[in-house]
Parts: sequence; structure tokens; C-alpha cells
Amino acid sequence: MNIEVGEPALDNNAMLIDQVEQVTKHLNSAYRIVQEPYGMGGEDFGHFTAELLGAMFFLGCAKPGESHVALHAPNFDIDERCLPIGLSIMYQTVTELLSK
Repeated sequence: MNIEVGEPALDNNAMLIDQVEQVTKHLNSAYRIVQEPYGMGGEDFGHFTAELLGAMFFLGCAKPGESHVALHAPNFDIDERCLPIGLSIMYQTVTELLSK
């Protein structure tokens, strides 16, 4: 039997997730925040959260009217209008954390 060691578990820090949620609500109260388990997939971001506090969130980025396509699928096509939203969430989160 061969046992392969994969990526470490991604540990989302509860305080950072709360901060991301607060910032998102403040930026636009119409943004829908969904809290649900994602699954057990491996993620190399787990290497970062093994060393530092971190939080990963998903940003809805599918084009309107398109059926669900996995992020890493060859036919995935991002709705680029989501990029400034994601950047705003990350920038404002970091700015507020650094000001504390």
C-alpha cells in the first residue's frame, strides 16, 4: 500500500471570514452571502493557512444565464464584471484589518 500525502487542510480563520462578510455587506447590501460547506477537495491555499491566518471565499463569477461550470473546467468563462467586486472586498478587508 502506498499512502500519498496531499495538500494540508485549508483552515479558514473565523475572524477573517466575519470581516470579509462585514465588508461585503457594507460595500453593497444587495450582495448575497451564502454560507455552506464546500467539500473535501484539496487546495494549495492550505499551505498558506497552515502558516498564517487566512480565509478563502468564492465570488460568484458565472455569466448570467449560463449553467453551472466548474472553475477549473476547460469551458469555464468568467464574467469579468466580478473582478472589481472581488478586488474591492479584498482591499477593504485588508485596509480595515491593518487599521485596527
